[in-house]
Amino acid sequence: MKKAFLLLFVMIFMCSCDMTDILENSVESNEEISNFVSSLPNESLNVNDNFNESATNSDEPAMSEKLPNESVSPTPETKGSKSVVVLGDSIARGYGLENVENQRFSSLLEERLKTVYTDVDIVNYGVDGQTGSELLSALQTSPPAELNDCDAVIISIGGNNILQAITSLSSVMDNVGKIDASVFKDYFLYLFAKDEQKKEKYSYSCKVIDGIFKEVNKAFESDEFQNLIDKAEKDLTNEIPQIVSEIRKHNPNAEIYIQTVYNPYLNVKVSLEGVEEVLDLSSYGELAVSKLNSPIRSLAMDNDYIVAPVWERFNCSKKPLTNAGFDISNTRFSIDPHPNSGGHIVIADIYFKMLTEAQND
Repeated sequence: MKKAFLLLFVMIFMCSCDMTDILENSVESNEEISNFVSSLPNESLNVNDNFNESATNSDEPAMSEKLPNESVSPTPETKGSKSVVVLGDSIARGYGLENVENQRFSSLLEERLKTVYTDVDIVNYGVDGQTGSELLSALQTSPPAELNDCDAVIISIGGNNILQAITSLSSVMDNVGKIDASVFKDYFLYLFAKDEQKKEKYSYSCKVIDGIFKEVNKAFESDEFQNLIDKAEKDLTNEIPQIVSEIRKHNPNAEIYIQTVYNPYLNVKVSLEGVEEVLDLSSYGELAVSKLNSPIRSLAMDNDYIVAPVWERFNCSKKPLTNAGFDISNTRFSIDPHPNSGGHIVIADIYFKMLTEAQND
């Protein structure tokens, strides 16, 4: 676990590329550093880490929340039909899954609904990177034909409004790019130094890293970042009613669901030996998603849509439901904020319950 944490630390601060490059590269892409860390003795890895504790404290592999097995064959009680259109961002599309077509929540939901309905049809129009304004534009210019007669519309939107805000925070990436890779090797040598003279020689690395942490914290606590996420909230507040209105033009009777945005870095708190500053990504993530969830919740009644409690379910989970975190067995780190296969199981379960409860009412 602690080796993986050191690899996490290396990868975050070696990346001076854009967000897409960061998400699509794992620590294995830097073989030299990976081999260097792997060669270090386990007993010397005394870094104070506080990352995804829910994953490390579980007796089971931190893969997913397990749900009861559902037979996909219709039972004698099945009847009627259910048609659903899924719209929105890469969460809807299933980014980051090994088998997108089979593992994304819309596919899992379709299989579970077949236990209740004789005929089920779910079409997925998720688009990687889609923002609220882009979804609105797509509905205005090329709305899916299936909107006209579907029973329900599921929308995942808002996350990219915030990601754009973070990538606009230039001071963060500028400071990340300042640090040289050699600092990390020297930091490891500082950790494992056998005598005070060597420890003193490499102690400068702690000061450099502490300085970077301070600058990153300063950026996320700045008026600039607050203004960016305030703008994301304002934009989404304006976009949601228009999105719902466009759907209603094609289908005035469909149930519309908009899901709350989860915190992908829940419990991610970076604390390093010899470094005074702590990097609390969990708090920054929660501050950002709370800005999105405020209009998603507050606009529901006036705009006649139903809020799907994804943030609520993810926050209550005892296991990590996103791709961000450690794969201990493979000494791998990822900052990919998308749901893992377990996360998609949970989202599918939310909609299965909501759609079938609506049928029973």
